[in-house]
Amino acid sequence: MRWDEEVRLLREEMRRVLAFLEWKASWWIEVGGKYAGTDAIHAEGLHAYSHRQASIQTVIRTGFEKQWQGVMEQVAAGREMSDPEVTIQDEEDDSDDEMA
Repeated sequence: MRWDEEVRLLREEMRRVLAFLEWKASWWIEVGGKYAGTDAIHAEGLHAYSHRQASIQTVIRTGFEKQWQGVMEQVAAGREMSDPEVTIQDEEDDSDDEMA
């Protein structure tokens, strides 16, 4: 039961990190367009800065996605070693249920 709880927590933490980084990139884009009262030079600078920050968030998110690509397969392999009756398909079915 502890294993299952840890796996659920891991999946949820990974999902939340990716969702946060996606939200933060969108937030930066939104913030960059809110300074209409400034002069053209400052508005251009704020726009460029906000887009750069959004790009950074997107790069971080993409990096995590790549690093985490095989994590669930490794978790399933470890689970099979500790409990041979559980298959990778069982693990994938669990993740499909949780993501829905």
